[in-house]
Parts: sequence; structure tokens; C-alpha cells
Amino acid sequence: MTYACLFKGPESLGKAAYFTATFPYLVLFCLFCRGVSLEGAGKGVQVFFTPDFSVLYDPNVWMDAAGQIFYSLGTGFGALICFASYNPIKNNCLKDALFISTVNCSTSVFAGVVVYCILGFREVSTGIKVADVEGGPGLAFIAYTTAVAEMPLPQLWAAAFFFMMVTLALNSEFGTVEACVTPLRDFKIFSNMRREVLCLIVCCVMFLIGLPMCCRNGLYVFNLWDNYSVTIPLLCVAHGVLSNSVDIWAAEIQQGHRIHDGISAAQILADLLEVCVSRLADRGPGVESH
Repeated sequence: MTYACLFKGPESLGKAAYFTATFPYLVLFCLFCRGVSLEGAGKGVQVFFTPDFSVLYDPNVWMDAAGQIFYSLGTGFGALICFASYNPIKNNCLKDALFISTVNCSTSVFAGVVVYCILGFREVSTGIKVADVEGGPGLAFIAYTTAVAEMPLPQLWAAAFFFMMVTLALNSEFGTVEACVTPLRDFKIFSNMRREVLCLIVCCVMFLIGLPMCCRNGLYVFNLWDNYSVTIPLLCVAHGVLSNSVDIWAAEIQQGHRIHDGISAAQILADLLEVCVSRLADRGPGVESH
């Protein structure tokens, strides 16, 4: 499915994204309308919005939160740069960044309300407290499905939920595969290979890497990848990208660009994004695709 949506590049991806990006919102809205009408939904929402400041002393919480927001926004994976390379050179990246960040965080809060409404219903029906639910794959594939099974028409809501999960996974795969294919083509590593063939090879390699996670002990392999190959390396990559971006902006300032007194934080951010975009436009990914 990922290859079928990506083998033609932005042309096929754009058509698929109209569905894969909007369908989860439709399902979330339907689940929200159903969830708030269930008994115990208010209790679940109360747990969701009640902070526990004691966990702030746990460094693992900060690491998980940073990894989640970077994964959710796609920062540090290279997908944003690859997709941005198809934009016009004069595109307003600051506006796009603010819009994406706002929509992303708002969607996360909305999805959390939907999940905890149904978990509150599960507490009323089964006695399992909402606060005892742990995160990770167990939340989506064990706790949430158990709650859905207690709802009226469980087959309908389970099918809608898992199809939504498939579309979300496809959206993540789109960025991951594109982040691999685009640099390989732009850096002339496989310049003589057709995009369709290169995209197929990348998809097959990723399929083989993920295949052990579908075996009987695949959850252990998944946890190894999730805990040791994503969070810490991703934070290091994001730190390197941010450091290089600040160095680029500082170099432009030293060369006489944007020198004035009383510069604000918003202007610094705008200047930083403008310089980074101009540098990427000169030598960044996606040059062949414009």
C-alpha cells in the first residue's frame, strides 16, 4: 500500500494523502460523539486533564515526551525537509510551521479526550481504573480494544478504530520512505535507477526489517527498536539540526544580514527559518523534482 501511494512521487502521494490525512479525523469525531455519551466518560476525561506533578522528577517521562513530540511532528526524521523541498522557493515556512504545530498538538489533545472517554467507560463496566492504564502498544491494542468490546456494536467501532490505525501508519510510512528515497536520488547515489524501482527496493527493505516484529516474540523486538533506536538517537539528530541551524543564522548575522538593534525572538525565528530555507533551496533535497 505504501509503494502504491509513493511510486509516482508527489503526484500519487498527494492523491492518497487526501484520504489518509482526513479519514482519521472523521473516525475520531465519530468515536468522540459516541464516547462522550457513555457512562463514566467524564471520569476518564477528569483523569486525562488532572496533572501529576510528581512524575516531573522522572527523567524517563521527559525523554518519552520529547521523543513523542518529535515523532508526532516528524522532526529529525528528514521527512519534513523532503516534503518541503517540493514547495515553491518563496513559500512561507514560518506560517506552515506554526500551522502544523498547532494542528498537531490540538489533534493530540482531542485524541486523548476520545481515548480517555472510552477508558472511563471501561472503568465503570469492568472496574479497571483509568489511572492504571500504561502507555505504549498495550494502550491501543489491549486496553482500548477491551473497552470497545464492551460498547454497543463493538464490531463497527473496532473496525473503524483499526482502519484509522492503518491510515495513521500509512501516513508515518509515507514520510519515512520519502526521507530515504529523495536523498538517494538527489545525491546521485542511484541516479540511473528509476524512482519506481528505488521506491520498491526501499519499501521491501523496510518490510523485511519490520517482519520480525510480527512474529510471536515480535513485541520484544518492537520494544528494542522503540526504546533504543528512536528516542535517544532522534534527540541527538534534532539537537544537531538545531545547532547547525543556529550556526547558519549566526553566520548570516556576522556577514551583515539582518543586523539591527532590539531584535525580538519572533524575528530571530523568522530570520532563522528564512536562512535555512534559502540554503536548502540552493543545495537541499528535491531539486530534481521542482
